[in-house]
Amino acid sequence: MAIIWQKKTKDSSYEVRTAGETVRLYTDGVFHSHYNPKHVVTRNVWDLLFLPALLYPAGSIKRVLVLGVGGGVAIHQLNHFVKPDAIVGVELNPIHIQVAKRFFKVNYKNTQLVEADAVQWVELYSGEPFDLVIDDIYGEEDGEPIRPIAADSAWFNKLLKLLTPKGMLVTNFVTPKEYRQCAYHTDAKIQRKFNCAYKLTTRLYENNIGAFLRSEQSVQTMKNNMAEYKALSNKGFDQTFRITKVRR
Repeated sequence: MAIIWQKKTKDSSYEVRTAGETVRLYTDGVFHSHYNPKHVVTRNVWDLLFLPALLYPAGSIKRVLVLGVGGGVAIHQLNHFVKPDAIVGVELNPIHIQVAKRFFKVNYKNTQLVEADAVQWVELYSGEPFDLVIDDIYGEEDGEPIRPIAADSAWFNKLLKLLTPKGMLVTNFVTPKEYRQCAYHTDAKIQRKFNCAYKLTTRLYENNIGAFLRSEQSVQTMKNNMAEYKALSNKGFDQTFRITKVRR
């Protein structure tokens, strides 16, 4: 891969690398984002952030909140496959926002990128609720991704306030242990606030993606939605990930 852009600040270093039309963002050595406009599906963990939206009938998800934008891969995928009316992306790092706009071409009319601390933004938000909230908030420590806030009961309750009555929370957990320790599994009161839940995994990474739904939705709906797109229905894409319904 060729390095096409670098920047060093007092606290961090950034690189944008390309191979053909593929663009990658690295922050402090951590691989943050991967995007190719000709291949919107990455066959990587980022796919698992947008795929839960396909559990809902087409057109159901109109407003989306993305906490932790990075290079904006999930925003590209949401606009391509889900087509919501509005996406709000909240990102603490101003350089990530610059990279998302300049190199990853996140310049959609329906998308607003907000430079803010996502935790504070969530606490202060008082606007229209969202049909989908994606929690992908991560920082870096010693070259490894870390969550700046635990997915505990307090955090779940704050995110629940942002959801519509039938909305869904999708959260990225770097390890299975982190997923098992989240409030959905440790707090019965939190679990009862959701109608059902799914776990998505890929063989390539340890990440567990939790999809917590306030309304019952079926994997068959996801399969039907995937069948509408060549990129999702060909070449065994459905074999690159696993989706499991979480039993109460």
